[in-house]
Amino acid sequence: MLLTSLSQLNYRNLQTSHVRFAEGVTAVVGANAAGKSNVLEAIYLSCTGEVPSSTIAESITIGQTGGSVQAQIEHAEGKSQVQIGLSPGHKVIRLDGQVVRAFELAKVTSAVLITPEDANLVHGSPSGRRAYLDSLLSRVSPRYAVLLKEYGRVLEQRNALLKHQPSSATLEVWSSRFIELGDEINALRRRAVGRIGSLATARYADIIGTDVIGTDVMSADIDGAASTGSNDVSAGSNDINTNIINLNKTKAHVENVVDHVDVLVNAGTSARVQTQLNAPHNQDVHTRQDTHTASQLVSPQLTQEKFTTSQTQPSNGHKRLNVELLGAPESLAEALADSYAKERARGVTVVGPHRDDLELTLAGHSVQAYGSRGEARTTALALRIAEYELLRDKHGEAPILLLDDFSAELDMSRRDYLLRLALSTPQAIVSGTEAPPHYQHQLKITAGKICDAGETCG
Repeated sequence: MLLTSLSQLNYRNLQTSHVRFAEGVTAVVGANAAGKSNVLEAIYLSCTGEVPSSTIAESITIGQTGGSVQAQIEHAEGKSQVQIGLSPGHKVIRLDGQVVRAFELAKVTSAVLITPEDANLVHGSPSGRRAYLDSLLSRVSPRYAVLLKEYGRVLEQRNALLKHQPSSATLEVWSSRFIELGDEINALRRRAVGRIGSLATARYADIIGTDVIGTDVMSADIDGAASTGSNDVSAGSNDINTNIINLNKTKAHVENVVDHVDVLVNAGTSARVQTQLNAPHNQDVHTRQDTHTASQLVSPQLTQEKFTTSQTQPSNGHKRLNVELLGAPESLAEALADSYAKERARGVTVVGPHRDDLELTLAGHSVQAYGSRGEARTTALALRIAEYELLRDKHGEAPILLLDDFSAELDMSRRDYLLRLALSTPQAIVSGTEAPPHYQHQLKITAGKICDAGETCG
């Protein structure tokens, strides 16, 4: 899938109403606060229907009462137009003129946004990790999106009864529906976390330069069961030394231990993920190579590659990333019964998918509790790349890759890895104060005005 153009009205500080895009890597270059992130967020909104980092009201230009974004998309089935109207607290999504729900956009387009703030996915609250999981699953499973919306409605009704009428017979009716929806959501999440964890484990090993072994390919349909085979992914070589470019493997070691400890809620049976995947396979790519100061930040030997998904085990004593689903009991009915007294004391539902969390561990220790900022950033990056691969495998087309401020908080090897990923995908849009060393197109942004490199943004 390709974004061919983006139009906007009253989106944050953006002034240019229409911008064209092409395949390959497009660099969006500008000073701090020029609006680079706003460009990528507008693209993400138009491709997913989701406002990535703020409320709808905050996405509208200050002083305006409404706004919109519009995208032209090319995909395997043809061309589509996405229009999203914005007003405070409300948005209307249209696909080729028809009003649709956000998850329905995944039929024709999707995007993955990677930002420096992704470290908050690790060190932030459980709600942020649930949002990551819900957003991803809604784009790969329409059934999940429908269940999640209905679950939210039922949860709201049940909480109202617990607060005001805890002895009402109606509570049992809502509880029955709550259990039905919650059990199905939990089942889908377990399968999804198994797949996400497998991908993220492998990508973490790749990013830090861990040598890996193993060849079995694992795939999973979120709405079905996991399977073993090689028909839906690209098989890579087992010899990482011949398939991964010569990265600078020096890893910055942060001595300070993060004091912030997230509260993990709701004990229950967790989906424990302990598989790893193989390293990527390189292929040559012809890109325009200009000399920029930013070229000092990354390896000059970037090449295109296919990212494979083969089970692996880390070696050489490197830390291994595990991803687990916490708070998802096998039987929600039993968990609800056990929490009877607590619910009535608090007047709120204390168990269920709305209280789940993702536990992220390195070498058996919580990244949330003990991980350094660098380890959190790398873990979050691995989760985002897992998101990218899962969307690609599910829909048969690579999502649009959006890299915001690509050099921020990343050492050389991690920048290399991100930019290799950008070169491997049909379309990537990369923002920064300077352009990356390899790209096909460059745009400049100044005070919200966008123009081609070499022009004066007027």
